[in-house]
Amino acid sequence: MPHLLRKSLVFCLAMGAAVSANATTEMQVFEGFASSRAVLSERYTTAIAIAEKRQRSNVAFLRVVNATSLCVARVKTGALDLALPACEAAVAAADQLKTNSFVHFSNLSATDIRDIVSANRQVVSSMQSALIAAQR
Repeated sequence: MPHLLRKSLVFCLAMGAAVSANATTEMQVFEGFASSRAVLSERYTTAIAIAEKRQRSNVAFLRVVNATSLCVARVKTGALDLALPACEAAVAAADQLKTNSFVHFSNLSATDIRDIVSANRQVVSSMQSALIAAQR
């Protein structure tokens, strides 16, 4: 059954708005899916291609998984301007998880999944803010 490592998630949530570019390694993907495996093996171009294709799934949880992988892969390739829309898509898909009917995909609750994708979005937002501030 796919799952996430909680330790890294706690770090992201605890950092809040103070997340720096160094925290990008703390972003999370859902293990056990093709796009996630590509991210975890640092094959970001492959992850992007898979996630872009598969994020249009009719299954909300699979949209969350692939949008999350796309978000993280975009960050890892330095494409912050493209990462935030992917993170937003993951959050929007997570908001559509009204039940735990996806339980055969994950041992996480819908609330846990929303927290994870929101934490990823916060990391990207913080990185963008830091980048803008550094350019001034």
